Amino acid sequence: DMINKRVQYLNIRKTTKKEERHVSKSSELRDICNAGYKNKTLQDKMIRNSPAIAAMVRLYEIGVEVNQFHRNELDSCSGGR
Repeated sequence: DMINKRVQYLNIRKTTKKEERHVSKSSELRDICNAGYKNKTLQDKMIRNSPAIAAMVRLYEIGVEVNQFHRNELDSCSGGR
């Protein structure tokens, strides 16, 4: 939730018109797409070939690090509860 609040301006859905969004009618096609995007080789290729995707991935990774730092800091302040 902390990450969402920090990067909500990156919400792509806010700038996309409903008629332009892709919605797979077939659950089979959707499953094929989902499986493809979970493929690490494809992910690496997309990150390598798209500076925008690489920047979003890096921003997400930094957000995860910041979130972990804040959680550790809060734990240390509350005595580790």
